[in-house]
Amino acid sequence: MKTNVRKAGTRELLFFLSLFLFSSVVTLIANQGRGILNSQSEIFADRAGYYIYLPATFFYHFDANKSPQGIDEKTGYGFNIDRNHNKITTQYFYGVSFLVSPFFMIAHAVSAVTGDDELGGFSWIYNKILNLAAVFYLVLGLFFLKRFLKNYFPEHLQYILVLLTFLGTNLFFYSIIDTLMSHVYSFFAISVFLYAMKEFLIDTSRYRYFLLMAFAFALMFIIRPTNCLIGVIFPFWDTMNRKEIADRLKLIFYPKYILPFLLIIVLMFIPQLIFWKIMRGSFLYLKYGEGFPFWNHPRFIEVWFSTLNGLVPWSPLILLFIVGMFFMIFTRINNGILILIFFLLVSYMAASYKFWFYGCGYGHRAFVEFYPVFCIPFGFLTGKILDSKKRILKISFVLVVICMTSFNFSLSLVANRCNFSSTWDWDYYVWQLNRIYIIPESILSYTFRNDFENTAINNYNGTTVTDSISNSGLWSAVLDKNHEICCKHSAFVRDFKGEFLKSITVQLMVKKVKPGPVNALLVCSFEKNDTVYNTQSQPLEPFIGYTRSWLTVFKTFRVPDGLSGDTQISIYVWNKERNSFFVDDFRITYE
Repeated sequence: MKTNVRKAGTRELLFFLSLFLFSSVVTLIANQGRGILNSQSEIFADRAGYYIYLPATFFYHFDANKSPQGIDEKTGYGFNIDRNHNKITTQYFYGVSFLVSPFFMIAHAVSAVTGDDELGGFSWIYNKILNLAAVFYLVLGLFFLKRFLKNYFPEHLQYILVLLTFLGTNLFFYSIIDTLMSHVYSFFAISVFLYAMKEFLIDTSRYRYFLLMAFAFALMFIIRPTNCLIGVIFPFWDTMNRKEIADRLKLIFYPKYILPFLLIIVLMFIPQLIFWKIMRGSFLYLKYGEGFPFWNHPRFIEVWFSTLNGLVPWSPLILLFIVGMFFMIFTRINNGILILIFFLLVSYMAASYKFWFYGCGYGHRAFVEFYPVFCIPFGFLTGKILDSKKRILKISFVLVVICMTSFNFSLSLVANRCNFSSTWDWDYYVWQLNRIYIIPESILSYTFRNDFENTAINNYNGTTVTDSISNSGLWSAVLDKNHEICCKHSAFVRDFKGEFLKSITVQLMVKKVKPGPVNALLVCSFEKNDTVYNTQSQPLEPFIGYTRSWLTVFKTFRVPDGLSGDTQISIYVWNKERNSFFVDDFRITYE
């Protein structure tokens, strides 16, 4: 017996060491050449907002004048530096900085030895070491996940689930590619929470597991408060009846449990209060995120299936996770209904959020941290099929899983880090699939769609949007005396493989504010080496005089012959007289 345990321990050690080495090599290769202080670097935009606590604390001592000049702009305004009021502010919690702080210290020590300019904590070494930090917490999270799964599955199935949860979902992207986003760190904390919770529930006298569970819960909170949603499963996990649920609730409210639990949370939260006091002048800062305007009409279908970071199109293996939930329910496996309800709860949280697609990313990132729960139904489904005597069923299932996992792995490495598409832009999706050779290279036409729901497009092309009026969705573009240009989309001729472009057709919806012409133009320009050598424009007019309805504008431009691949094509609306009107559902077809 002891020999078997030692062998299992050795296998586990070798497995996770191999996984760490593999992941380290992949992330360093995948992120090489990204440079620093640009949108592709590890510390940029939201990622910089999570990270700024470290240089602000150890290098600047929260003195804005000690920070590198323009560092907030150079890192995509993930945080703000106000030199006039001597303030460094970020809307994000300090949990990610807390976890990566040992790696920050290592980077500082290496810089001290090499004598390299640290650039205030934003030099090359600080960027690259964060990739290893993500891998470290990924592997540690998967280790605790496996320890949690051993309560439900045989050893071989534990390893299968760990590998597929990593390689077959967008957890791979957020631990290998986008390494400073909060999701892999949240995944780690939730895996620890589930492991400690299960060990504590097996024997409530093992107080150390309760303390570990409380610490993991507090850690979840200071990383991303919405992570604490996982706490709703505690009263119901592995329970068989109402009495067990009632007993579970009574247990957690015993003074020996609830008081230390709250104390640990408070102790972990005190640094955040201090940071807020330094940054904002107040111990409380409750503004986080952009609100939930879709609370009464959540966008479930878009969250699950949209080409704009939808859950399933980018990581299709998740579909089998969902099938597994229904399998658990129909076969009366405990926790099946609970996991499905929890999945719907997480979906509702994402679907009611103002930016339901969660900005830049690969697939829907609101689910990544909760995969330790969602992979369990997939485990029961996989175990049932692999134990089946139907050989064709087993072979078919294995092939499907391999294809889905390979799809996610390959596409994660080459897809755009920011999804520049509209809600249902299947042409963009197919264009991304071209990169892994699933779709034939020849593209006879490509249609770009902008419904102005995607903030990534609007921020990139400088379009100002409003939620006061729209033809579809929530947003439309604004043109008025302060906004002369909008809706710009650019592409290079080399982007269109196959046939040469012959024409460009543009369709958009326009809403006037008052009667009379807007005297705006739809412009198509052709540029090479920063020189515009061909410009075509067409008036948006004629319009019908009334302003109550959205009006359709349909224009076609001819593409000049003999364009080279480095020619840039740009389409935009020019409000040359700065009149007031709105634009929505902008569509460009290249043929």
